[in-house]
Amino acid sequence: PIIRGGDDLTIVIEAKYAVEFTRDYLEAFEEISKNELNKNKTFDGFKEGISSCAGICFLKKKFPIHYGNKLANVLCKQAKTVSKFLKTNSKIPSSVLFHVNQSSFIPESYEQLIEFDFKIGTEFRLDGGPYFLDDFPNYWKIEDLISNSTLLAEKSTPTSSIRNWIN
Repeated sequence: PIIRGGDDLTIVIEAKYAVEFTRDYLEAFEEISKNELNKNKTFDGFKEGISSCAGICFLKKKFPIHYGNKLANVLCKQAKTVSKFLKTNSKIPSSVLFHVNQSSFIPESYEQLIEFDFKIGTEFRLDGGPYFLDDFPNYWKIEDLISNSTLLAEKSTPTSSIRNWIN
């Protein structure tokens, strides 16, 4: 993996590891921040730890990485927006939003992505997520995404064009 840090973190990793890696990272970030912040009484408002959000952009091998980074940032921003809306007590939940990029279009906002890739007519949308570490009504957990995609990738699953998308 290629890792670029700072306040934000960019990791380039094989697609088959991306969702599980992100889940593990979000869980570890919450747990480590909880342990460290509870050592210092100055941070009483963070007894549950600090949450984090992520955007995953699945790209073709030869696609310019800076476009993928830009799309991942758009996805992360949307995951943060929804997480802030679902805030419970003092904690914003950790979440991830992903997109499989099938074109050269890189949106400036999530709304542009919806219009370009996920909207049918004026009222029907095919987007899902974000996906959360914890349970929230009307949203999937990251663990549900992993287990369901594993089921759909089994050899006994009927073959169709969706199987290529899943892979």
